[in-house]
Amino acid sequence: LARFDITNANLAWSEVNPSTTTTIWSYDLNATQFVNGHSYTLELYALDGAGNYDDGGVCPDTSTVAGAAVNACQTGSAAPRKYVRYFAYDKTVPTVAITTPAVTIPFNIGGSTLTISGTVSNVGLAGLNTVLYSLAYADYSKRWQEGTGWVTGINDIWNNATYYAPTSTWSVSDVSWVESQSYIFEAYAVGNSSIASNTKSISFNYDRAAPTSVVTSPSANQVLASRVAAIDGTVQDQTSTGTPSGLNGVAFYASIQRQSDSRWWCDPDLGCYANAVSSWMPHNGGALYQS
Repeated sequence: LARFDITNANLAWSEVNPSTTTTIWSYDLNATQFVNGHSYTLELYALDGAGNYDDGGVCPDTSTVAGAAVNACQTGSAAPRKYVRYFAYDKTVPTVAITTPAVTIPFNIGGSTLTISGTVSNVGLAGLNTVLYSLAYADYSKRWQEGTGWVTGINDIWNNATYYAPTSTWSVSDVSWVESQSYIFEAYAVGNSSIASNTKSISFNYDRAAPTSVVTSPSANQVLASRVAAIDGTVQDQTSTGTPSGLNGVAFYASIQRQSDSRWWCDPDLGCYANAVSSWMPHNGGALYQS
């Protein structure tokens, strides 16, 4: 068990006994009582069996270039040391969140473009390394791979999201979305200490195809000898691929304009509240009185 309870650095040296048949040595730090969020210094020097050492030249060697200290400080000593290294001990778990698109039930998303974005945080010393995401069809028949596109496979494919360090945000764009397809999106963050966050996920249907509506009765340019009892038609959310999100049963409107004076029919019982009673409303700068 290694503890940090010695104030005199000269008394803190531990001897590492390498094998006599190899130049490789190791020192087990698993039992060391490192404290999360602290930085540490590691110092090394060597002696041979007769107590010989060489601390001449450039010492300590803080270079990371192989061979930089050849023919300089060969082994170091207690002062100066051969090697001095610094590291941070960080067990802080990053946190990741998906902020857009917002979750709704049922989760249908429209529009011509779609960007998935979120936030990420890591309050530890090491900081954040990357945000990874996985995108797949809801039935996992295909998965998104950056640079390739949609591929068939059974294993998750993790791609790098775009990470903006100054704002601690990330985003995913430039995906070749398939019309009216249902998706599962997952994301997690990894800190520079290789500790990963929990995985966040959302499921959604991306439907950017507009619904269609047709008036079936009366027919276009039909001349009628009696009052029109009703206007009929059809409306549908249809696409050639995937599964459309469907109609919500609310957002469908009809407007009727009288051509002789450009007045619009307004019926409060059908949601037109421009007037208290059913009537033909005067033309209002092109505004539609819809029901």
